[in-house]
Amino acid sequence: MITYNEKMLGRKYLCTNNSLIGNDLYEITVLNFSDKYLYEMLLLESFQAGLSWECVLNKRGAFRQAFDDFDYEKISKYSEKKIESLLKNQGIIRHRGKIQAAITNAKVFKQILLEEGSFENYLRKFWNGIILYEVGLTYS
Repeated sequence: MITYNEKMLGRKYLCTNNSLIGNDLYEITVLNFSDKYLYEMLLLESFQAGLSWECVLNKRGAFRQAFDDFDYEKISKYSEKKIESLLKNQGIIRHRGKIQAAITNAKVFKQILLEEGSFENYLRKFWNGIILYEVGLTYS
């Protein structure tokens, strides 16, 4: 079943899973530039590659638990033993390359924070403060 919700800044939002609408609507209508949140989105987006965003959101809680509440400091230090345990975790997307990318990205993320002060500062170098909004329907 497809549902439409027009609360999102007056635009139609298309989602096939009603349980995702509440939190997702809040997140996509309120800017959040905290480093923790931006790393979480980076990690989840990297696991989304080749899959639907809905698939990733359905596993978000399991990802949060498996990846130490998206703590990039901890993730940057993951060992092969931790990678093996993640590969056995049925609650997340189990792909060695994506898990290793999450670890590498955590290391790079930390370096960017050292150089730029925040991930937001780094991102602002590329978008000059101009925010683009999706105005059409979004399909997952």
